[in-house]
Amino acid sequence: MTNHWDDYHRHWKLLEAPLRPTAETVAIFDRELDLGNADVLLLGVTPELAVLGKSMLAVDQSAAMISGVWAGDDGSRRAIAGNWLNLPVDRASIDAVIGDGCLSAVASQAARSSLFGEVARVLKPGRRAAIRVFARPETADDLCGIEALVLAGGIENFHALKWRIAMACTTDDRDFTIKVATIRDAFGRCFRTAKLLPREQDGV
Repeated sequence: MTNHWDDYHRHWKLLEAPLRPTAETVAIFDRELDLGNADVLLLGVTPELAVLGKSMLAVDQSAAMISGVWAGDDGSRRAIAGNWLNLPVDRASIDAVIGDGCLSAVASQAARSSLFGEVARVLKPGRRAAIRVFARPETADDLCGIEALVLAGGIENFHALKWRIAMACTTDDRDFTIKVATIRDAFGRCFRTAKLLPREQDGV
């Protein structure tokens, strides 16, 4: 992973929805995949999802994220460093695969296809996966519209604002990729005065 992800754990406690799942989101995972008696594979180390399942193996490429964010191993849950595109898990050994926003860390369409292949490989026959994604609206915002919405108090927090800007900057190439620096630069062009913004979380 990039340095961005290796440093991300430092700000984790400052994050709010939509960057972190709400209790309602966690309940949807639990209900839709029937996780009560399931052996679960978690892509990433999202602590809100660590409570799900009978057992859980969390896999993250960043050792810093594991040490900084993971809720801690116990008799039924553990986290390991690993590559999502080559999961350290036996074929057909998992009841459910879950992830929260993890596709944002997969840089290309080809890599996403490889990830989905790995998910299919490790799942037991007939079992399912669920990944929460951040989807761009059919009619994307433009930066001027986002600026106006902020000034009118129409965006709930700084984290939601960052995603709105990211989606406005996303291109229509096959990978739909966007660099974190692009979001930062667009933010700087739109907003020159912090007083105009939703409360910004330091360092995020």
